[in-house]
Amino acid sequence: MPIMDGLTAVGLIRSDPDLCHLPVVAMTGADSDEEMAHALACGMTDHVIKPFNYKTLVAVVLQHVQKNPGSAVSLASETVVLGVVK
Repeated sequence: MPIMDGLTAVGLIRSDPDLCHLPVVAMTGADSDEEMAHALACGMTDHVIKPFNYKTLVAVVLQHVQKNPGSAVSLASETVVLGVVK
C-alpha cells in the first residue's frame, strides 16, 4: 500500500472505537505460519494468500461479516460490497 502497510493500517483500525469491531482480512503473498501468526497478533481477523480465487475471498469475507452485526454485505452477481452500518 502506498501510504502505510497493512499491519500499520490494522493497528489504526483496532485503535478507533468506531472501527475496531470490523473484521479485517489480510490479502498477502506471505504464507508461512510465523507471518500469519504475526498478522493475527497485530489485529487481522483472517487472511487469504495471493493468488486467490474469487470464491475463496468471498467465503472468508462472508464468514466474518455474518459474525459481525456491525457490517453489511450485499451480493449482486459477482460484486461484494462491504460497508459500515451505524
